[in-house]
Amino acid sequence: MIIDDDNIALFLHSTILNDYGMVTEPEVFNSALPALKHFEKDDDNVANLIFLDINMPVMNGWSFLEAIKDHANDNNTKVVIVTSSTEASEREKANAYSLVKGFCTKPLNEQQLIKLQADAQLAPFFRL
Repeated sequence: MIIDDDNIALFLHSTILNDYGMVTEPEVFNSALPALKHFEKDDDNVANLIFLDINMPVMNGWSFLEAIKDHANDNNTKVVIVTSSTEASEREKANAYSLVKGFCTKPLNEQQLIKLQADAQLAPFFRL
């Protein structure tokens, strides 16, 4: 899943993830609320890799994380924060969530994906 309120970022991130070799085509959401509804409908045994923007209107990335943390299976749900923020406090806050396995600055690029792919917990989401 890619969750970002910026349609250009959604397009770019979806394209690079498809081109770089995600196992499945990502589902895109331009708001966290429909993404949350979709997530809550998923079977707990479905593996989810979520690329999540922090700064969004209505429901931001932090609220989304709070909403899913009690429903998410840590074994099957992994979150990568993708943000334009370079604040160290944002990275520290992200590290407080066990679901968060990565922190990338926008836009996603090949070097960031290589690093994510090298993570044993994230590698199954990529074709090697």
